[in-house]
Amino acid sequence: MALQASYLQILAKSPKDLIQIIPDKLNPYQDTLATFLTGEIQYCLLEVVKRVRSINEIKKETKYNDLFSTILQARISMLDWLVKDNSTGNKSGKGNDAGERDIIIQSNKEEIAIIECLHVNGRSQKYIWDHLTKVFDYSSLTIPRFIVCYYKGTQANFKKSWTKYKKEIFPKTPFKADYIASPNSIKTLSSNSNNIIIGKSTHKDSYELIHIFINLNI
Repeated sequence: MALQASYLQILAKSPKDLIQIIPDKLNPYQDTLATFLTGEIQYCLLEVVKRVRSINEIKKETKYNDLFSTILQARISMLDWLVKDNSTGNKSGKGNDAGERDIIIQSNKEEIAIIECLHVNGRSQKYIWDHLTKVFDYSSLTIPRFIVCYYKGTQANFKKSWTKYKKEIFPKTPFKADYIASPNSIKTLSSNSNNIIIGKSTHKDSYELIHIFINLNI
């Protein structure tokens, strides 16, 4: 019972304090809640790629989000956090196969992170802008925000697609005045050009947006 009580005391801590208790073996990225969640999301997306390889055909693109959210929930369940689709039921894109839903991470029923997923292949600039601006509309809280870009083109064009997104599409995004990027650019945080690239943009009033480009065809 004493161990249970200690465990419950740990779970009662705020998300920012709770991640400091987690051993480095489980997640070495504990500087901030944003860096911790970036490490978790990166791990889960790479696991998605492994599982996608074992599936002969995925007819509905929603399967990518289903895999991702299920793995992410398994990773953070020990923290008593909850992964769920946006409670309003919003979906990006059109039709049942759009496959791009926002994901919310909650702690004690409070939102602590927002993840927006989209497919970038063959999408218009405006389509991507809509997702970039929408991720700020869900909440006014300065919680970590993530854009997960699913890439399904050729291996040769993966890095080119990221460069276009970073240097041509993002700088022209029509953010609302409260969320303008400053500077108007993405800083690359880590890059494995074969499968995943992570960047960060800083916005007005200390808002941050983590951009994750994941290659589903490796």
